[in-house]
Amino acid sequence: EIIALEINNDAMFYLKKSLELNKIPETKYNVILGDNRSTTPNNVADLVIMGYFGIDKKQLQNAIKSLNSNRESCLLMIHDIGNKNKESQVMIQFHQILDNDNIWELKSIKKHKIKSIGPGLEHWVFDCTLIKKKNDFS
Repeated sequence: EIIALEINNDAMFYLKKSLELNKIPETKYNVILGDNRSTTPNNVADLVIMGYFGIDKKQLQNAIKSLNSNRESCLLMIHDIGNKNKESQVMIQFHQILDNDNIWELKSIKKHKIKSIGPGLEHWVFDCTLIKKKNDFS
């Protein structure tokens, strides 16, 4: 099942149209109009794609909370634009949030350069594999 959050009415219209054109049955998706800072469902996702730029702390926290805690591992894909010679500020914040998370820890990150978008700027995607933390009672 696909759960998509979209804040823009026009983008939501085209997202639904794309799903329809690709013959995805309506029973296989739920498109929610709203801001992912306040409308993200908890404990439902095996994969979260954060396919936009300017991700903030609340969005990262909600993405992590949306991961299905019944799974042993989940994937979080984070898009970012940054200076090619500096560490991603979004990823610094992501690590800080994960350090304080009670359920998930980082197993691996694969960084993919999508393209250069200006002098010294690049579009990246970080594929983050998260695994459940081992508790002291295991």
